[in-house]
Amino acid sequence: MTGPQGHTTPMTPATDPARSVRQDHYLLHGPLDAEAFTAAWQQAVTHHADGTGTPPSAELVRTGPDTHELCCTYDGQRLDPWTLHELLNATLDLLAGTPLPEPAPRTARDHGQPQDPEAAGRYWAQRLAGFRTPVEPRIAGGRPDARGTAAVPLTVPEEQTARLARVTIDGTPALPALVEAAWVLVLSAYAETTDIVVGAVRPTGPVPVRAQLDPAVPLGRWLRGFVEQAATEQAAPLAFIEDHAGAPQPLFDSVTEWADPHPPLGTHGTVTVTPLRASAPGTHTLGLALRNGPALHGELRYDTARVSDEAAGQLARQFLHVLGVLGDEEQHARPLAALDVLPPADRARLVDRFNDTAAGYDADATVLDRFATWVADRPDAVAVEDGPLTLTYAELDRASARLAAQLAARGVTTEHTVGVCFERSAALVVAMLAVLRAGAGYLPLDPGYPGTRLRLMTADTGTRVVLADARTAGSVPVEPHQELLVLGPDGTLDDSAGDDVPQAPAPRVLPDSTAYVVYTSGSTGAPKGVVVPHRALTWFVANTAYLAPGPDDVVALASSPAFDALTFECWVAFAHGARLTVIPKDVVLSAGELARTLRRAGVTLMYVTAALLEQLSLEVPDFAAGLRVLLFGGQQANADAVALVRAKSAPARLVQVYGPTETTVWNAHQTVADGPAEWIPLGRPIENSTEYVLDRWLRPAPAGVPGEVFIGGDGVTRGYLGRPGLTATRFLPNPFGPGRLYRTGDLARFRGDGSLEFLGRADQQVKIRGFRIELGEVEAALRAHAGVSAAVVAARDIAGGGPQLVAWLVPEKGAAPLTAAEVRAFLTDRLPGYMIPAIVIPLDRVPLGPTGKADHKALPLPLTPEGRLDRRALARMARRPTGPS
Repeated sequence: MTGPQGHTTPMTPATDPARSVRQDHYLLHGPLDAEAFTAAWQQAVTHHADGTGTPPSAELVRTGPDTHELCCTYDGQRLDPWTLHELLNATLDLLAGTPLPEPAPRTARDHGQPQDPEAAGRYWAQRLAGFRTPVEPRIAGGRPDARGTAAVPLTVPEEQTARLARVTIDGTPALPALVEAAWVLVLSAYAETTDIVVGAVRPTGPVPVRAQLDPAVPLGRWLRGFVEQAATEQAAPLAFIEDHAGAPQPLFDSVTEWADPHPPLGTHGTVTVTPLRASAPGTHTLGLALRNGPALHGELRYDTARVSDEAAGQLARQFLHVLGVLGDEEQHARPLAALDVLPPADRARLVDRFNDTAAGYDADATVLDRFATWVADRPDAVAVEDGPLTLTYAELDRASARLAAQLAARGVTTEHTVGVCFERSAALVVAMLAVLRAGAGYLPLDPGYPGTRLRLMTADTGTRVVLADARTAGSVPVEPHQELLVLGPDGTLDDSAGDDVPQAPAPRVLPDSTAYVVYTSGSTGAPKGVVVPHRALTWFVANTAYLAPGPDDVVALASSPAFDALTFECWVAFAHGARLTVIPKDVVLSAGELARTLRRAGVTLMYVTAALLEQLSLEVPDFAAGLRVLLFGGQQANADAVALVRAKSAPARLVQVYGPTETTVWNAHQTVADGPAEWIPLGRPIENSTEYVLDRWLRPAPAGVPGEVFIGGDGVTRGYLGRPGLTATRFLPNPFGPGRLYRTGDLARFRGDGSLEFLGRADQQVKIRGFRIELGEVEAALRAHAGVSAAVVAARDIAGGGPQLVAWLVPEKGAAPLTAAEVRAFLTDRLPGYMIPAIVIPLDRVPLGPTGKADHKALPLPLTPEGRLDRRALARMARRPTGPS
């Protein structure tokens, strides 16, 4: 048990894998004979032994001439720190010549067994009935290669301790229960469930403590139930409870311990004993221990492989904060949802410092005003370049003014919508500008969309006038009450109507007037229109410090006409006096031709989807050479592809952008640094925009904890056209400042430096090649087929080729399974091409999970060992009989 002076190897943590192993350390000062200590320790252990479990061991290391460090290792389920102190006192008393007292009679409880096993079994079975999801705290950090434990010291000052001691529940002091309750409430912010089970050390060892949280219940009422539960608890060892609970195991991975002051150690003869450090209960991921006294002292111990030092410190701060809230009885009337686990400094960092984006800009100067400034300042500068056709700022001004007058002559005015159906072209630009000058909002219509979808969009918006050109006019279904105007390549309309009106004053455009309506996929089976007002468009084009656009820039118009990135390309260019150059669709889809076109046109600013960036990185990774800024976004990016483009193209700035249509194109940006990266943050909010990560009760989630992204600021749009109910559920009052927040459905977490890490979706929305797709809309379209009984659609990344839509179909009874070709033929008239599943798999029935919903993990997907689609297996599945029997 002894070693040479300074030898510390024996003091390493125990290697016993049992979760209940503990180690406490003490400093012994004074002359001490190691062999005599060993004999006295064994005698004391034998004297106190109950005949069960592994007896505690002691390891003594000499650290100086008259000093030793003692490490006591013991089973926390069989022995508590109080009894350990009794053992140590007895050992040292024996050395000092004091005999041991007679042992007290032992009961079943002392042997760790319930006094009434049948009653205890019923109690724990009932107490844990229905518990199905053990708490796994979602804590970022930890070092997988650094196995071990560390601790954060905890101290509750005397004044706060006294206040906690005065709290009574039904006249009973509740301090120990308050400690456990505070820990439960903190862990609830890190858990995906409101049904929480933690461990708590009792004389029989750790037992499960269950708490169910209802956000509407007042804190005081919930505490009363928590204390009453503790008062009726049936003593039993954990193994007994697990045998009778019928619940998943382990029941918990964090444990708390409350202890009255240990028996004093002090001086025994010539030896003085001082506690050095004690392990928290067990070797769980988290262990919280507090000792009673005038001031509470203890520690939060954590597994360093799973919890970072920063996260542990955060948990400790939050525990002390919540414990302080529980000691303030004025807070007990507030609902649980109002309890913020974040201390003021943590909250200020997440809510205020990470969103310190206020910056001055002229919010009254619309895109029309900014365009007019450049018409006056640089009338002969090229505004649009479309192959051989060019329009200067003055020419674009005249063409759009004439077309605006022609629209006004047809009754187009404020809050009307005008459809614009074009391929990428100068005519598209003239049309959009003219609609805004007429006071109306434009409705982008992709000529590649099915006619039924275009008809739905124009009907939903009440559109009476649609603009197109000779190439796209045949794509637009025109109703009798609608008028189709066909423009020439330069955006002119061969029509004298309105020729006398150009000088008439344009309608006054208010900040909240509609600038455009853009449609996104809808979860209910129909697309939904997002109404973007002028104030939001003004915010977007004015807050561009992350780009620094100017009149020397050449911006690529390369996006789909119905994709809201077109807003960036057109309006940022014209608001800053830049040139807009049209990149035809066939050029965008040809990597080599795209690279040559960008260089030939001298493009300096361009946006591509993350999916297109990945494709280009494989074919022509230097495609962006010469660009000043390359932006990408639309979905989670492949970090390797981004790094390759960064290395080969070396644009001055490579920027990921993030944000949904509902907050005007995008609202966050992240400059990508040189070198490899495992992931790319979503980005920091643009000036006068905010990002919050909130939990299920709309409270700020602690740093490192997943939550849903909510976006605020000047870019938040009006909502969904004609859908006030849906708007109210997605656009919420901002509890942190003026305006509203948009609920994105994106899951993310804040890192310690304020960067935002994307984690997935909270709903059924996916992104394919940058396009938002609500899977429910695709499923609804499939179920409309007479031969389909049930349909499930999901996105799957097969062999690393990017996400693809996969449809699982249950045919109607007696019907043959549909093939992918038949599905495509049926959906072509109903959905855009990007929403049509690439793979169709027949099913006998949809596998269901415990909640009765489709179990996506159980959906079959035949793959080869290399992870590619096994088309032979898929063909066999299609041939065998399917459908309900």
